[in-house]
Parts: sequence; C-alpha cells; structure tokens
Amino acid sequence: MKKSIIRAIAVLSLMASFSVMTAYAQTPDGIKFEAPFEFNVGGKTLPAGKYSINRLRYDNSDILLIRNENNRGLVNFRVTKKVFNNEPASCKLIFQRYGDTKFLKQIQYNYSDVGYELPKSRSEREMIKKAGKDNIASAEVETLEVIAITGQ
Repeated sequence: MKKSIIRAIAVLSLMASFSVMTAYAQTPDGIKFEAPFEFNVGGKTLPAGKYSINRLRYDNSDILLIRNENNRGLVNFRVTKKVFNNEPASCKLIFQRYGDTKFLKQIQYNYSDVGYELPKSRSEREMIKKAGKDNIASAEVETLEVIAITGQ
C-alpha cells in the first residue's frame, strides 16, 4: 500500500513537470524586427530602426516592452491575446497606416494561431475620426506587414 502511494506520487510529479516544460516551450521569448518607417506604439512615436519586443514580466503577457537595438526608445504597451484564423508562415507585425502615420496593430507568431492585438490609442482614434470626416481616400489608409525574426 505504501509503495503504491509513493509510486503514484512519483508518477504525478513527473507528469506535472512535463506539463510545465511544455507550457514553457510554447512561450515566446521575444521577437526582433526592423521597421523601415517611423511608427507609433503605446502613445509614443519611434523612429525607423531595429527593435525587439519582450514581455515586461515573465508572469504577465498583457504588457510588452519594445526597445531599439541600443536599449533606448523603451515603451511599455498593453496587448490582448487574439486568435487568428490561420497560422502565418512567418512571425510578423501588422501596422495600420493613416496618411503618413503608422500604428502597431498586431503581432502574429508563426508557430501558433494566437498572437497579440494592441488597443487603439487616443491618437489613432482621432486619426480614424478625421479620416471619416475628411473622406480620406482609401489609398491613404492601409495595412502594412513587417516580417520579424523570432527568438533572442
């Protein structure tokens, strides 16, 4: 009886450790990308350049941190998880352009149909409102994709 209890505890412990390792393996460490244009994220405008995006804290995936290759241009921003219709072939960042202004809109990973979506900032909502009032041509509003590199 005592041996079977010890054996059951050992098996359960082993199973629990495998489930933790699986969850860890599916957690993205971060992504790197090069933005060929100036863009807005978290209420701040960042210049064109090389950037990385990571979680602000390991135990919280709702707030991400973006920084340039010199660890400057640090911006924290809130995201929500979003399930996409299909897994993209590569990691990518989706930007929404209104005239000359671009906003980071989504982050999609190539290993999952779950990614992140950013809420519209105040300035983006104002741009949308202005686009509607001024009847801005659809050529001035578009979605842009930037291919990212996974891992750090």
